[in-house]
Amino acid sequence: MSNTLGNEKKTEQLGMPIGTASNILRKNILFSLLKRYDLNICFQCGNKIETVDELSTEHKIPWLDSEDPVKLFFD
Repeated sequence: MSNTLGNEKKTEQLGMPIGTASNILRKNILFSLLKRYDLNICFQCGNKIETVDELSTEHKIPWLDSEDPVKLFFD
């Protein structure tokens, strides 16, 4: 089975593209770990992040157009 056909089948069964589903799964795992270790606190406002929908990946220092965007993006 080619990768395209495999992805089509995954999309059909998941009801969304596999990339979207994988990103949702990663976010859910990350949020679960943050909660487990009481790290689900917003670095901007200091409030507790209560739901996975409130969680976002933000950069403390903007990476776009910086001197070293790759380093800052993954920092």
